[in-house]
Order: sequence, then structure tokens, then C-alpha cells
Amino acid sequence: MTPRRLLPAAAALALLAGPLLPAPAIAAPPEVAVEAAARTALGLTIYNQDLALVKDRRRVELAHPRQALAFAEVSPRALPETVMLATADAGPGLAFGARVFDFDLLTRERLLEAAVGHEVGIEMPGEETPRRARLLSFNNGQPVLEMDGRIHAGAPGRIIFDGLPPGVRTRPTLLAEVARPDGSGADRELELAYLTSGLNWRADYVAELNSAEDRLDLSAWATLANTTGTDFLGASVKLVAGDLNRARAQPVPEMMMARAAGPAESAMEPPQALMGMHVYSVAGPVDLPDRQTRQLALMAAPDIEVRRELIARLPNGVYRGHVGGRADEFPARRDLVFENTEAAGLGQPLPAGTVRVYRRDADGDLVFVGEDGLDHTGQGRSVRLTLGEDFDVAAKPKQVSYRKLSDRVFESQHEVALTNGKGTPVEVRVIAPIPGEWEMLEENHHHQRTDAATAEWTLTVPAEQAVTLTYAVRARF
Repeated sequence: MTPRRLLPAAAALALLAGPLLPAPAIAAPPEVAVEAAARTALGLTIYNQDLALVKDRRRVELAHPRQALAFAEVSPRALPETVMLATADAGPGLAFGARVFDFDLLTRERLLEAAVGHEVGIEMPGEETPRRARLLSFNNGQPVLEMDGRIHAGAPGRIIFDGLPPGVRTRPTLLAEVARPDGSGADRELELAYLTSGLNWRADYVAELNSAEDRLDLSAWATLANTTGTDFLGASVKLVAGDLNRARAQPVPEMMMARAAGPAESAMEPPQALMGMHVYSVAGPVDLPDRQTRQLALMAAPDIEVRRELIARLPNGVYRGHVGGRADEFPARRDLVFENTEAAGLGQPLPAGTVRVYRRDADGDLVFVGEDGLDHTGQGRSVRLTLGEDFDVAAKPKQVSYRKLSDRVFESQHEVALTNGKGTPVEVRVIAPIPGEWEMLEENHHHQRTDAATAEWTLTVPAEQAVTLTYAVRARF
């Protein structure tokens, strides 16, 4: 879709300023409905931030030099300030005037408000023919009517209307004034483009670990959700993975849907890089009815190299105060780590979403073993998924001694008892956040300073045994 034919500014102003801005008031230009049935193409670019760009092409008949076009079946959640209208054919440029996004929709209250000063029918109990009455006012939900020479506060019967009052619409409608050059063709193709909330997508990943837990098959689905209040049928769809800067935040609705099982052939073309984001084009047209979600296969990568890690992260408030011999035991955290590289069997952009991990048990049955959120992850980066806790492996930290050397310098000695209830040895990463400027005074296992405020140890705990880590730290705050 590449519509772009507009009149030069001077010509556009001449067209609009003449007939549309007369000295005495004249009748408004005739209104023509532009229904969805006149649509020739529909494109959706959906972002994972409850936002989409809609590009809607329709054929219109410009029977008059000046006309008001009423585009029906647009998103009720469209952002009016983002509306763009342009020609999409090879004809001469058109001049576009005022635009109005009309949300004045049909309700009982709106009907009564619009009918004030007009005649309505009153169906009286036991009478076959409705009486005629004039609606004098409608305030606080109560009508005041003049009927049979009397004033009625409240309706003595059911109010019926002869038709829709002017200006009341059954659907959200975009109104746009347009002027065409004299002598130009009346049959034209226009493109209406706008941003709307209510269209969203997310990535949902399914990962299956092998029995050795060192390889996994990863498949991803794009879950598209439509809560705009209108249907988008037969649309060409692009999905944008990445975070946009927006002037104001928009809430992202939580959508629920049935899980599509198993991997599938991808419905996407390879993603294109665009200004730090990635754009996925869906193959073929897509139907997105209102209040529905749809899943499309996004990618599949079998046999990815992974590793399991058991993490014991220690508390960080034990270096500048006496906490005594308190020892709160806690289970080790279960993490799954893999590299987003071709060498590891992956090497492609991973949109943000949720990764759900499964593994087969001894009977061959699939078991859900945990899930975690995934941020937008480019090629060459690591992925770490926290799946839960391992209650067979536990850590029990304790402050053994504490000395305050000055108002800012403290020394403390610690021990961490690691227990393994499994029938096989395990490797545990002990992570100690240590604030301030610190130095390790002594330790029974060598540590790694992974950053200025963290020390790490990796210990092997034999099957059904325990290992104790001891260390002493001097910290300056």
C-alpha cells in the first residue's frame, strides 16, 4: 500500500477555501457512507504494546465536487489525532478538510436527548394506536412530555421513535470532508490510516527438554488479540517485536485462549530488522474478529543446547549488622540457560513473551516443569529461565561472627550449608550480594567477583550429602 497523491498546498486551499468557507452559511456537503464492503485492501501492523497501525483502502464515489465521507466500521478505540487520509490511485490529488471521529452512538439516553423538541409515539397500555406526544426535555434519566394538552413528568407508556434522530449513529464513524478538482473522475480509491489500541500480540513459547535435560526443542506462537470493538477480516498482517517510546502508557489487556498444541510450520516470513526492532510478515490474509484471539506459528528451533543451573542466592543485609546465628534454610532455584547463537542451535531474534517448559517422565508422559518471562532477546545473547525451586537441594546461611571496626567498616564471617537429597551429585552456584567496598579475608572455596557488588562460588555437592562454604568479608560503607 503506497497511497500518496495530494494536491499542492495552494490548490488544496483554493478548493477548500472557496466552496467550504463561503461568506454566508450554506448547506453542509452531502454525506456518503463508505462501508467496509467497499474495502479493497486492509493492512494491520501490530505492536506488542496494545497498539496497531490500520491501513484501510476503500473505493468511493465522489458524485459531488464537495462531499462528506462517512467511514463506517473503523475501530472504536482509534486515536483520532493519528488519522491520515490520502488517495491510493493514480488520479489527481484531492483536498481533505475537517475530520470528525463520531462516537455519538445509539443508546436509549442518546435517542431521548436527540429527540427533545420533536414528536414521539407513546404506546399506552390497552390501546392499539400509539398517541403522539412532544418530548419537552430529558434530564437525569426522566423525560418530560406534552401529550393531549397535558404535561407528563415521566413517560405514561413506552416511548417509540419514528426514526433515528439526525446525528445519532449505530457505529463509530469517521467523517471527512473532501473536495475534488473540477472535471476529475468520481470513482476513486482512498486509504484511511490510523493508530488504534485494542490490537495486541505476544509471543508464547513451548520448550520440551530431552531426558538428559541438555537439549530442548523450542517453538513459538504469535498470539494476536483483538479487543477494538470491530472486526478486521482478510487483513495482511505484520507483527513488530520491540519497544516503542510513547508519549503516554497504554494498558495491555490480559487475554486467555486455548493452547495450540505442538510445533507447526511457521506462518511468518523471516523477520526484517527495522530501527532496532524486528518485523514479522504473516503469510496470507488473516481474519481477526472482535473479542477473539488467534495463534500463528512464529518459529521453530529443534535440538538447542541448554544447561541446568541450581542457584542459591544469599541475603544481602548481613554485612553491616549483627544478625546472630539465625539460619533460614531455603531451596535452590532451578534455572535453565541457553545461548541464542547458531552454534547452540538457535541464532535468531526472540520476541518478548512467556516460555513454558515441559519434560517427559519415566512413563513417557509430558509434564509441565515451569515457565518464565522472556525479554526481547537478540542474536548472541544468553537466555536464562527460572523454572521454580528444587526442594531436594537446599542452602542454609548463617552469620558466624561479626565485628564493627568503625562507623563505616565491618567484618563478618559466614557459613552456608548446602544439602543434596538427590541420588546423584549436583553443582550449586552460591551468589552473595555484598554492598559497599569489600574484600574477601578468607574462604574455603575460591570465589569469583562477577561485579563490584557480587561474589560467586560454584560447589559440587555429592549425592545425599552436605557441603559447607565458609568465608569472611571486610566491608566499607
